[in-house]
Amino acid sequence: MTSHLLLTLLVLASFDKAHLPTHQPRGTAPLCASNDLYPNLFSKAAALLDSLIRDHPFPDGNKRIGIAAAFFLRQNGYRLTALPEDLGAFALCGVESSPEIPEIANWLKERSAPEKGP
Repeated sequence: MTSHLLLTLLVLASFDKAHLPTHQPRGTAPLCASNDLYPNLFSKAAALLDSLIRDHPFPDGNKRIGIAAAFFLRQNGYRLTALPEDLGAFALCGVESSPEIPEIANWLKERSAPEKGP
């Protein structure tokens, strides 16, 4: 697990326990296994986006905060190239149709580009 994802999870854990996610991450490997449940950057970002949008850890703004996946990608060398309205529509779609993590990861990957060096 990358340090950025771990930091994000620790920040979320500091909030009121009543608002923390209630479901386990979607996948087939046990959480204690040595296999990485989300093996690449885009699947990790997708799991973050999915968890924040579907689990409603905050009283308000969960779809907006779900877009934190874009910041997670930026911290890891990618920038999201999707238009803001497309990102908003996709976040809303995540609530209504519950896409699977690989589908979200593909959407993010198709709309991301490596950051250019300094």
